[in-house]
Amino acid sequence: MRVSVVEASAEEAFILNNLGELYVHDFSEIVPSELNEAGRFDHDFLRHCWDRGNQIPYLIRVADRLAGFAIVGRGSRLTGDPVVHDLSEFFIVRRYRRQGIGTRAAAALFGLRRGTWEVREWAGNAAAHAFWRSAIGVYTSGHFDELVVADERWHGWVQRFVS
Repeated sequence: MRVSVVEASAEEAFILNNLGELYVHDFSEIVPSELNEAGRFDHDFLRHCWDRGNQIPYLIRVADRLAGFAIVGRGSRLTGDPVVHDLSEFFIVRRYRRQGIGTRAAAALFGLRRGTWEVREWAGNAAAHAFWRSAIGVYTSGHFDELVVADERWHGWVQRFVS
Protein backbone atom coordinates (compact mmCIF):
# COMPACT_ATOMS: atom_id res chain seq x y z
CA MET A 1 0.00 0.00 0.00
CA ARG A 2 1.28 3.42 -1.00
CA VAL A 3 1.64 5.90 1.89
CA SER A 4 1.79 9.63 1.23
CA VAL A 5 2.35 12.59 3.53
CA VAL A 6 1.34 15.99 2.15
CA GLU A 7 1.24 19.41 3.80
CA ALA A 8 -2.37 20.38 4.60
CA SER A 9 -3.83 23.67 3.44
CA ALA A 10 -5.93 26.01 5.55
CA GLU A 11 -8.93 24.87 3.49
CA GLU A 12 -8.36 21.36 4.89
CA ALA A 13 -8.50 22.49 8.52
CA PHE A 14 -11.92 20.86 8.92
CA ILE A 15 -10.37 17.48 8.02
CA LEU A 16 -7.67 17.94 10.65
CA ASN A 17 -10.26 18.98 13.22
CA ASN A 18 -12.32 15.86 12.48
CA LEU A 19 -9.26 13.63 12.77
CA GLY A 20 -8.30 15.54 15.92
CA GLU A 21 -11.48 14.36 17.61
CA LEU A 22 -10.42 10.74 17.03
CA TYR A 23 -6.90 11.53 18.20
CA VAL A 24 -8.04 13.17 21.43
CA HIS A 25 -10.44 10.28 22.02
CA ASP A 26 -7.56 7.79 21.78
CA PHE A 27 -5.31 10.01 23.90
CA SER A 28 -7.97 10.47 26.59
CA GLU A 29 -6.87 7.14 28.11
CA ILE A 30 -3.55 8.78 28.99
CA VAL A 31 -4.40 12.47 29.44
CA PRO A 32 -7.90 12.97 30.85
CA SER A 33 -10.09 14.91 28.43
CA GLU A 34 -13.78 15.59 28.81
CA LEU A 35 -16.44 15.82 26.15
CA ASN A 36 -18.39 19.04 25.92
CA GLU A 37 -22.20 19.09 25.96
CA ALA A 38 -22.25 18.60 22.19
CA GLY A 39 -20.29 15.35 22.54
CA ARG A 40 -17.02 16.75 21.20
CA PHE A 41 -13.59 17.26 22.69
CA ASP A 42 -12.92 20.45 20.69
CA HIS A 43 -9.20 20.49 21.46
CA ASP A 44 -7.67 23.31 19.41
CA PHE A 45 -4.23 21.91 18.61
CA LEU A 46 -4.39 23.56 15.15
CA ARG A 47 -4.39 27.11 16.51
CA HIS A 48 -0.76 27.76 15.53
CA CYS A 49 -0.76 25.97 12.19
CA TRP A 50 -1.68 28.81 9.86
CA ASP A 51 -1.76 31.98 11.94
CA ARG A 52 1.94 32.29 12.79
CA GLY A 53 3.43 29.37 10.90
CA ASN A 54 4.83 27.85 14.09
CA GLN A 55 3.41 24.45 13.21
CA ILE A 56 2.93 22.73 9.88
CA PRO A 57 0.10 20.19 9.51
CA TYR A 58 0.28 17.19 7.22
CA LEU A 59 -2.34 14.72 6.04
CA ILE A 60 -1.41 11.06 5.80
CA ARG A 61 -3.04 8.89 3.15
CA VAL A 62 -2.88 5.22 2.28
CA ALA A 63 -3.61 4.54 -1.38
CA ASP A 64 -5.39 7.94 -1.56
CA ARG A 65 -7.57 7.18 1.49
CA LEU A 66 -7.30 9.42 4.53
CA ALA A 67 -5.36 7.61 7.26
CA GLY A 68 -4.11 10.22 9.73
CA PHE A 69 -2.22 13.43 10.30
CA ALA A 70 0.96 14.88 11.72
CA ILE A 71 1.88 18.33 12.99
CA VAL A 72 5.50 19.44 12.97
CA GLY A 73 6.53 22.39 15.11
CA ARG A 74 9.51 24.66 14.69
CA GLY A 75 11.99 24.70 17.53
CA SER A 76 12.99 22.37 20.34
CA ARG A 77 10.78 22.33 23.43
CA LEU A 78 13.82 21.15 25.38
CA THR A 79 16.65 23.42 24.29
CA GLY A 80 14.88 26.24 22.44
CA ASP A 81 17.00 25.56 19.34
CA PRO A 82 14.91 27.19 16.58
CA VAL A 83 16.04 24.85 13.77
CA VAL A 84 14.89 21.59 15.39
CA HIS A 85 11.83 19.91 13.89
CA ASP A 86 9.48 18.97 16.74
CA LEU A 87 6.95 16.24 15.99
CA SER A 88 4.09 17.81 17.95
CA GLU A 89 1.31 15.39 16.98
CA PHE A 90 1.11 12.15 14.98
CA PHE A 91 -2.00 10.06 14.47
CA ILE A 92 -2.91 7.02 12.41
CA VAL A 93 -6.52 5.83 12.48
CA ARG A 94 -7.05 2.38 13.95
CA ARG A 95 -7.90 0.85 10.57
CA TYR A 96 -4.29 1.32 9.45
CA ARG A 97 -2.39 0.52 12.65
CA ARG A 98 -0.07 -2.47 13.08
CA GLN A 99 0.54 -2.74 9.34
CA GLY A 100 3.72 -0.68 9.06
CA ILE A 101 1.73 2.33 7.82
CA GLY A 102 2.80 4.56 10.74
CA THR A 103 6.46 3.63 10.26
CA ARG A 104 6.30 4.42 6.54
CA ALA A 105 4.39 7.66 7.16
CA ALA A 106 6.96 8.73 9.76
CA ALA A 107 9.83 8.00 7.35
CA ALA A 108 8.10 9.99 4.60
CA LEU A 109 7.56 12.89 7.01
CA PHE A 110 11.19 12.84 8.22
CA GLY A 111 12.31 12.87 4.58
CA LEU A 112 10.35 16.06 3.88
CA ARG A 113 12.34 18.10 6.42
CA ARG A 114 16.06 17.51 6.68
CA GLY A 115 17.85 18.35 9.91
CA THR A 116 17.53 17.58 13.61
CA TRP A 117 14.26 16.09 14.85
CA GLU A 118 12.78 15.58 18.29
CA VAL A 119 9.95 13.14 18.87
CA ARG A 120 8.29 13.15 22.30
CA GLU A 121 6.02 10.66 24.08
CA TRP A 122 4.17 11.30 27.33
CA ALA A 123 5.29 9.27 30.32
CA GLY A 124 2.79 6.47 30.64
CA ASN A 125 2.26 6.10 26.90
CA ALA A 126 4.24 2.89 26.55
CA ALA A 127 2.66 2.00 23.19
CA ALA A 128 3.79 5.29 21.61
CA HIS A 129 7.23 4.90 23.17
CA ALA A 130 7.63 1.41 21.68
CA PHE A 131 6.34 2.57 18.29
CA TRP A 132 8.67 5.57 18.06
CA ARG A 133 11.75 3.68 19.23
CA SER A 134 11.05 1.13 16.50
CA ALA A 135 10.10 3.58 13.72
CA ILE A 136 13.02 5.92 14.40
CA GLY A 137 15.34 2.95 14.81
CA VAL A 138 14.34 1.69 11.36
CA TYR A 139 14.65 5.16 9.81
CA THR A 140 18.06 5.93 11.35
CA SER A 141 19.45 2.38 11.44
CA GLY A 142 19.55 2.75 15.22
CA HIS A 143 21.43 6.07 15.23
CA PHE A 144 19.37 8.22 17.59
CA ASP A 145 19.61 9.53 21.13
CA GLU A 146 16.90 8.98 23.70
CA LEU A 147 16.33 11.08 26.81
CA VAL A 148 13.95 10.76 29.71
CA VAL A 149 12.80 14.23 30.77
CA ALA A 150 10.79 15.01 33.89
CA ASP A 151 10.64 18.75 34.42
CA GLU A 152 8.67 21.82 33.35
CA ARG A 153 9.70 21.35 29.71
CA TRP A 154 8.36 17.82 29.26
CA HIS A 155 7.46 14.67 31.15
CA GLY A 156 8.36 11.57 29.19
CA TRP A 157 10.69 10.27 26.51
CA VAL A 158 12.39 12.20 23.74
CA GLN A 159 14.22 10.78 20.75
CA ARG A 160 16.66 13.05 18.87
CA PHE A 161 18.12 12.25 15.49
CA VAL A 162 19.20 13.82 12.21
CA SER A 163 17.27 13.26 9.01
